[in-house]
Amino acid sequence: MKLKDDEFLYEQAVQKMRKEIAKGKTFAQACEILHDVEANLRPLIQDDFLMIIVAEQHFGQGRGIDDVALFLDLPYETDNERV
Repeated sequence: MKLKDDEFLYEQAVQKMRKEIAKGKTFAQACEILHDVEANLRPLIQDDFLMIIVAEQHFGQGRGIDDVALFLDLPYETDNERV
C-alpha cells in the first residue's frame, strides 16, 4: 500500500509543480511547494520534474536548452561558457 501512496503523492507533487511553472514561477520556486513531501522523495520528484520539463520544452516545443534554462531560471553551461 505504501507504494501506491508514494505514487499518488508523486503525481500530485508533479501536478502542483506544473501549476507553479505555468504561473511563471522559476524551478526553485516551484520546488518550494514540496515542503510537505517526505524528505526522501523530494530529490526524486525534483529531478524527474526537471527532466520532464526539459524534455517537453526542448523536444516537444523545440526550444533550445539555453532558452529552457532561462525559462526555469537555472544555470546553463557549455564547454566554454556559463550562461
